[in-house]
Amino acid sequence: MSKNLQNLPALAIIVPDGVGVKDFIYGKFCHELVKNYKLHIFHAVSPEHLDFLPTIEGVQYHKLLKPSRNFLEYFIGQVLFFMHIHENYTPGRKFQNTFKLQGSRHSVIFRRFCDYASKLFASRNNLKRLDNLYYKCAKQLPEVKLYQKLFKELKIEALFSTHQRPRMALPPTLAARENNIPAISFISSWDNVSSKGRIIIPFDYFCVWNHHMATEMQRFYPDIPSSKVFVTGTNHFASPDKPLSREVFCDKIGLDKNRPFIYISTGRPSLLPKEHIYTKIVLDAIRQGLVDSKVQVVVRPSPGHREERFDNLMAEYPELIVARPKWTQNQAPHYAPATPYPEDLLILDALNRYCNLNINTLSTMTLDVAIFDNPVINFFFDIVNEDESKSIRMLGFANMDHIQLIINSNATKLATSPKNLIEAINIYLKDKTLHRQERREMVSFHTEDMVDSANANIANVITKILQKSK
Repeated sequence: MSKNLQNLPALAIIVPDGVGVKDFIYGKFCHELVKNYKLHIFHAVSPEHLDFLPTIEGVQYHKLLKPSRNFLEYFIGQVLFFMHIHENYTPGRKFQNTFKLQGSRHSVIFRRFCDYASKLFASRNNLKRLDNLYYKCAKQLPEVKLYQKLFKELKIEALFSTHQRPRMALPPTLAARENNIPAISFISSWDNVSSKGRIIIPFDYFCVWNHHMATEMQRFYPDIPSSKVFVTGTNHFASPDKPLSREVFCDKIGLDKNRPFIYISTGRPSLLPKEHIYTKIVLDAIRQGLVDSKVQVVVRPSPGHREERFDNLMAEYPELIVARPKWTQNQAPHYAPATPYPEDLLILDALNRYCNLNINTLSTMTLDVAIFDNPVINFFFDIVNEDESKSIRMLGFANMDHIQLIINSNATKLATSPKNLIEAINIYLKDKTLHRQERREMVSFHTEDMVDSANANIANVITKILQKSK
């Protein structure tokens, strides 16, 4: 390490999930920060994929420790999770409560008990009391002391986490708190304030995408002063330095470069297990001549999951192209979340950049595609089957706060029936400039036109907080 680097202040960067690797390690974030800091990046990448991590002068990588399980800490954390939901019981939360709890029978019973207990005591004052009790229990985790010692050795002056929720970020953040080191978190996605459980990791400051999210923080976390929430924009939609040409991209995934293509992006299998039925409707419409037969269909399943929903569909419709995300699978033995291969960023960017239109279930991909001024259709109809396991329940999502923003923007077409879906496809294939102004306004609302400056904005926030803490 050069003399200049040795004299720079040291930061701990916590990257607990694959999206954080994509946005903060593969992107320009580290290059922005190493101008003024030494970076110690604590990550969850599995041992066999450490070669994914780029070599950057001034950056040192460390493996995040798997947190121990303290029953009392876990129990209080779950009660806090549900208590926060009941204290902020919006129509969207009510719809979320219809979701089936995932996990083993014992896990489901335990969480139902926590949910019941939280209903008995849900109040703003009890949330604060339980927060304090939770921190007392959580700081007893043995990993906290290990991080305290390591942070002293590394002379860490501030901690920044790329996500506010994963439990692997808990011990290092508590260690920072015990060492009087300011802890900052980026709110990872557009719905993470309004539709998720309580942020129980004790960060001191937060960086959010836009002023609407800052307002949501005041609404759902009134005890956090507005002076501790910074609007920085998001780097989530940043493009790679050298995007693929259309020709190279089409050759990689088997598309005909001279024909238009519809890009269907899907959600998590656990949330919409029968989502592939929507794709079948589109493919049938093309075969029946209801949509131009030249149109190709590409599906990108949700990354990081053992995705099997499209296997039978591929056999029935050999013309369907399934562009599977190149991510590792979740690996419990190493406690490693799914991580993208570096080349996956290029494929995802090309899908968003070159598609003639995108169809999705009201996901963040709406913004990914709209940034390139490509039209978006949102599936917005239920498919009801006598066998409930073959049904799709979409309309309830309209109650969720972040979905309301998309609906009210008029920037996308909401497909309210299979017939309406086909009509929307044909309209956008004929004129992709339709709703251009509304798309631009939607993107501007969510990103505040700070995609390219987000990394510098976050770096400036860290510097401002460090100067204040000295």
